[in-house]
Amino acid sequence: MRYEMTKDLETGNALIDSEHRQLFKAVNDLLDACSQGKGRSQVESTLDFLVSYVAKHFGDEEKLQVQTSYPGYAAHRQFHEWYKGELAGAQDPGRFHCRAEQSEPDGWKAVNAYQDR
Repeated sequence: MRYEMTKDLETGNALIDSEHRQLFKAVNDLLDACSQGKGRSQVESTLDFLVSYVAKHFGDEEKLQVQTSYPGYAAHRQFHEWYKGELAGAQDPGRFHCRAEQSEPDGWKAVNAYQDR
């Protein structure tokens, strides 16, 4: 299952939409590697990228949400903190096999690409 930037995911903000595309690309690249039996060799670099890029993206997104008085900011920020913790936990070398799922907290979609063994 590949993740694609569909119209319903576009925010209309060029920076945020570009960051979403980058995040989807990283996850799709990892999923492709998993489907080719090469996931383990790419998981560390992908997770390192995701941890740093997600922190940047969430910061950009939260700044924009504050500037625009987004009414779901508190809940969305709480989701961001949870998600960053999940990604950090996924960096544990003992945790990994390929899976992806989507959730829709507060109407926003998020991508997860890890799971406990």
